[in-house]
Amino acid sequence: SEFLEYEFKVTPDTLIPRPETEELVMKAIEIGDENLPMNVVDIGTGSGAIAISVALQRPQWRIWATDISIGALGVAKENAENLKANIHFVMGDLLLPFMPPMREENDIEKFDLILSNPPYISIDELADMDESVKRYEPESALYAQEDGLLLYKQLAQQAPSVLKSTGQILVEIGFRQGQAVKEIFQTALPNRKAQVIKDMAGLDRMIHVLPENKEASMETNIFQKNEITKTSELIKSGKLVAFPTETVYGLGADATNEQAVKKVYEAKGRPSDNPLIVHVDGLEMVEKYAAFIPEITRVLASKYWPGPLTMILPLKENTLSSVVTGGLRTVAFRMPNNQATLALIKTSKLPLVGPSANTSGKPSPTTSGHVFHDLNGKIAGILEGGQSQIGVESTVLDLSIEGEATILRPGAITFEMLKEIIPNVSIDKHLLQPDEAPKAPGMKYTHYSPDVQVMMIDYQKENWQEAIHWAIKKEYKIGLLADEDILSIYESKANATYSLGDANDLVKATSHLFDGLRALDESSEKLDIIFAQTYPEKGIGTALMNRLKKAAGGHYFHS
Repeated sequence: SEFLEYEFKVTPDTLIPRPETEELVMKAIEIGDENLPMNVVDIGTGSGAIAISVALQRPQWRIWATDISIGALGVAKENAENLKANIHFVMGDLLLPFMPPMREENDIEKFDLILSNPPYISIDELADMDESVKRYEPESALYAQEDGLLLYKQLAQQAPSVLKSTGQILVEIGFRQGQAVKEIFQTALPNRKAQVIKDMAGLDRMIHVLPENKEASMETNIFQKNEITKTSELIKSGKLVAFPTETVYGLGADATNEQAVKKVYEAKGRPSDNPLIVHVDGLEMVEKYAAFIPEITRVLASKYWPGPLTMILPLKENTLSSVVTGGLRTVAFRMPNNQATLALIKTSKLPLVGPSANTSGKPSPTTSGHVFHDLNGKIAGILEGGQSQIGVESTVLDLSIEGEATILRPGAITFEMLKEIIPNVSIDKHLLQPDEAPKAPGMKYTHYSPDVQVMMIDYQKENWQEAIHWAIKKEYKIGLLADEDILSIYESKANATYSLGDANDLVKATSHLFDGLRALDESSEKLDIIFAQTYPEKGIGTALMNRLKKAAGGHYFHS
């Protein structure tokens, strides 16, 4: 059975490791310093998936693992030997082997971190379980008494005897058990902080218990469209809430609250000289912050607002902080075409800054799951809005100089569309100098880049065969980002693929670009290279290629 990137043996004595438990392992790895030794214990280890995965990624940590099943411990030991993981296995019930006097007899110190994925399914739910689970997986590893809470109560009672004063606890829970398990640990360990951690689907997944003097990470909640009032209150209190738009998800904060805006830069890890787009519910809100509104702005707004067009105007003095404008005397405005987000702006009665809700430089988020992946624990909430329809950020048009109109960032409102209204519109193509402040997001810093190297295949050369041969010769694991026609030819040569849709469907290719980059970057195949299809730079293809070139750092494959 595969868990993370490792293969584990399982038997009727052990549970099959599940994907949701991978999040517990990744959180455990985040908790401690990889350069410092830590004492860690995995309670109820089963196949050893948690303990072994942590040990392989943090080899300097000392890791113990317990189970009450002789059969399960035998399987875990075999997995540890096969994967060459150094684990101290101990047979026993929960933390009892490490409590006095057994701790002294076994020469075991107290722990920095307690991990567990204990049985948490209520006995009453047995009848509702899938037959394959009941038939092949051990009941003792699945079910617990007292509505599935018994083992959490026992762990919470035992933990103070074996946990260092600076130690932490991380346990997996059922998605309906968050509040109940949090209260169990908070009651048993009143001098510590217990918090619920949600998974990428927004469901309760873990309880994290921290020492009192350690700052708890923020709980990031997923809000539905009928919870606008809740999200509005968070915005008004200075919190960050990601919101959906037709382009990509934005990271929302009160544009009039300088401290809240600073949190946006902190959450994204974004340079503070990069200006932020201010999201409004119409021109009436723009009038409060713009020094003047050219007539062409009103013409464009009547045609393209709400929609994927951002307009840069001169800033009215003493209105918005330089933290919003990147120190410039201009400000960028957009009215997004999303009813939930417009309702959020109207309900809060505030303009919202809204850069893409991702880690700065990485592919922009087109689903709430993308946002959760990047910003979980850093923001207060995410307003659910499904998949973004357009999939790349808005067109940015500079109207701050009278008589001029310059596209600073291409988007779905294309050069051709704008030229019909503004015959003298131009496209800015100059390269910014290191000390020059950008007038729009995405102009200066590396953007949209996955961790895996992206290399473009020129659509005019179509040298896919040569590129794949080159990568195979180097023993690279290959990802392909291309249309269905290309994938039908070369898919068998790749380790992972992502379809951009039918050939020549530029709209679909654009809407799926960022999702494809993320999917291949996070592939379980651990890719070394992503070969990406290119397109003619006309219409929305200009926006697509603008993002793809930045994701690839301008690198094409050359035969």
